Amino acid sequence: MKITTPTEIEQYVLTPQIRRELAVALVKRGYTQKDVADMLRVSTATVTHYVKGQRATTQFALSGIEAAVEELINDPARVYVVLASLLQKSKRDGTLCHAYDTLTVVPENERPCVACKDERFCYD
Repeated sequence: MKITTPTEIEQYVLTPQIRRELAVALVKRGYTQKDVADMLRVSTATVTHYVKGQRATTQFALSGIEAAVEELINDPARVYVVLASLLQKSKRDGTLCHAYDTLTVVPENERPCVACKDERFCYD
């Protein structure tokens, strides 16, 4: 897949990576893959792939995973709030920009980030 926008990074790279890291952390805490799938609203097969390292294999530094796991344990209904919060953190701490710079096929001088360095579009 040719990634051309930061939004595609969020959708195809960071969101699956966040779900994988949450799934692995929950399984390590003793939750079954079925329970984790229910919490994250994905299939059990998806959780199995996450745990085996067969899906969402990118490795960008994400902050806030442990706190997000605690929040999910306390209130699994907040899964989408937790995901949105972690995506916002990835924008604020530069993870999204780093992932985009690493994965995009768009030439550097044509990237929206050229304007974004001052305007900070992704940070809203």
